Amino acid sequence: MNIKYPMLVEQSYKSLKESGFELTKAEVYRKMIEANIIDRYGKPTDEAIKEGWVKNYDADNPIQKFKQDYGFPFNALDDKHYRLDEQGNVLIDAPGLAIAAAAIQLNPSSSPKAVKVAECIENELRKKGYLGGNDK
Repeated sequence: MNIKYPMLVEQSYKSLKESGFELTKAEVYRKMIEANIIDRYGKPTDEAIKEGWVKNYDADNPIQKFKQDYGFPFNALDDKHYRLDEQGNVLIDAPGLAIAAAAIQLNPSSSPKAVKVAECIENELRKKGYLGGNDK
């Protein structure tokens, strides 16, 4: 079972892992709550924002909300891959979709269904000429 953790937990987990810490995402989530960095929904606390522990957080930013709501692999995509349409819907460009699809396929904890969907996305991007190996 894949648990979708909030964006701040995912970012903290990645940073801690890169620094050599051996914690699970569940442990990071619990410790962030205990430290009053996030609430149980993963939103930063007023204290965390005031103290500067969480930077550039804007709950009204649709792209940031999308990244938090959908988690991996979208929370790791650079904001340059996102845009909003006229109705305020969050859209991802083709290179961003390709990066997300590859990340899903490379992640050992991805479900077989998620991997299959990622493969389908890559195939469609290839057919439309966004990736090499056009199979038209």
